Amino acid sequence: TLGICETFMWDDLDPGVGEAARRALNEAVKKGAKLVRLDLPDFKEAYDLHLKGSVLSVELKQFLDDSLPAWKATLAPIIQRRVEDGANIPGVEYVRRLAFCREKWTAAARRLAAVDALVMPTSPLSPPTVEEVAGVDDYVRHNRKSFRFTCAVNLLGLCALSLPAGLDKAGMPVGLQLVARPRTEERVLAVGAAIERAIGTARARLGAPPLSKLPRAS
Repeated sequence: TLGICETFMWDDLDPGVGEAARRALNEAVKKGAKLVRLDLPDFKEAYDLHLKGSVLSVELKQFLDDSLPAWKATLAPIIQRRVEDGANIPGVEYVRRLAFCREKWTAAARRLAAVDALVMPTSPLSPPTVEEVAGVDDYVRHNRKSFRFTCAVNLLGLCALSLPAGLDKAGMPVGLQLVARPRTEERVLAVGAAIERAIGTARARLGAPPLSKLPRAS
């Protein structure tokens, strides 16, 4: 049994992303998968928390400061900015946000108990060009959109698997993400294998990678 939440996980998608993911999902349903609708407000709440400055930024900064201080100087400016975001969260707020995450862990796990996996696109974003992410602000804007779904999964302590679903309007790969309760990785892998048997492998869904079509050097 697969769950689907039509809000947040299927909103604001780049052209062709939702269509490719739904085609793969519909094929799985035609081959016998059962689909049920779920209400999962915890995912958007977790993502909104991360945009304000999540516990991850604090923990990453602490790890680098204590364990790899020399590495900080070698980080790209874009990554340095993300690390330093953790320094702006007061200790009281960190504890408050950690408690929020723990509350949502329990709620999300309870909501997902009725299904083998929740399905959604892996990312709402078609991969940008190098020019589109050359500036720090442009990078941050694209990056925040790209991890909208995977970030929520991480913050909620869930496990997930991404399957190749098809190509978007730009001809770039789209993933279908399967999400399940904590410590159910074996079940997610089994569900993923069953769906792959139903809809086809990466080569069947995406075709040959462009570089594989180039002539080999003699």
